[in-house]
Amino acid sequence: MITTWTTVHAGPFAQVLAVQSVLEAAGIETRIPDAMTKVVDPFVTGANPLGARLEVPDAFAAEARALLESSRAEAAAARDETAPDDFEEGDDDDPAESPALANVQRLGTRVGWCLICLPPFGWILGALLWTRYAREAAELPAPPPGYERVRRLGSLQVALLAGCALLAFVAAVVLAMT
Repeated sequence: MITTWTTVHAGPFAQVLAVQSVLEAAGIETRIPDAMTKVVDPFVTGANPLGARLEVPDAFAAEARALLESSRAEAAAARDETAPDDFEEGDDDDPAESPALANVQRLGTRVGWCLICLPPFGWILGALLWTRYAREAAELPAPPPGYERVRRLGSLQVALLAGCALLAFVAAVVLAMT
């Protein structure tokens, strides 16, 4: 007998995996079409390379949708219960109200992206942004969230640049000797 499948959720791959765990914990069979392809080479699968679909057998589609809706309602209620009651407009801890903190956090994100993108040229930009990040973070009353991670990323970029410079020097010496 051929089973037909219905899509009950679509979104980012990590989110689809989380929703899949909810359904499978309830005993509903699931599948993610092209799951292995999405992991190995997501751009082969079409226009939304980082998204995925979660499918269930047609017979369980209504039950799966009801379960997901109740799960979302429970999550929303849990968020409402854990929300701080003492938060007031203009609170200094709100990043939206602190342009300096928001700017430092954006710089930290850029430092991370420079490590990934365009090596070794991105590493040069990342090292420059890292010095600016460190200077602006020092002016804040407390270290921004993720400060240690960005500090390690910046140190790694400087080390990679030093390694490239050493490699270029050794190559120049070897070429000069031949």
